[in-house]
Amino acid sequence: MSLAQALICGRCGRRFGLGEAPDGGCGSCGGTLLVDYDYGKLRKEGALAVEGLPGIWRYLKLLPVFKQKCAVSLGEGGTFLHRCSKLGRSLGVRKVLVKDESTNPTGSFLDRGVAVAVSKA
Repeated sequence: MSLAQALICGRCGRRFGLGEAPDGGCGSCGGTLLVDYDYGKLRKEGALAVEGLPGIWRYLKLLPVFKQKCAVSLGEGGTFLHRCSKLGRSLGVRKVLVKDESTNPTGSFLDRGVAVAVSKA
């Protein structure tokens, strides 16, 4: 079960239930819809990763998708983190990690959002 409880427009603040949000953004102003969580349940939940699910679906509880059986995936998510020691030293930072999204199906971070949108549709 998702801990997401609604979608809220980041521009005008309009609130949509998970099942009533329009595709492509806010129906009033076209703004980006952001997930609003039940933070009380989120605090009590503890571990958020669902063991045995791949990629982004490990975090199904945080996604605005109603049913696991609706999850569509081409293997997006679960991309690698690369340690960049030389960059860290030049920036004066102890540890720098860079996320490599090129291993997603289309080589883009956008694959994650598209998988959620298609699964929610």
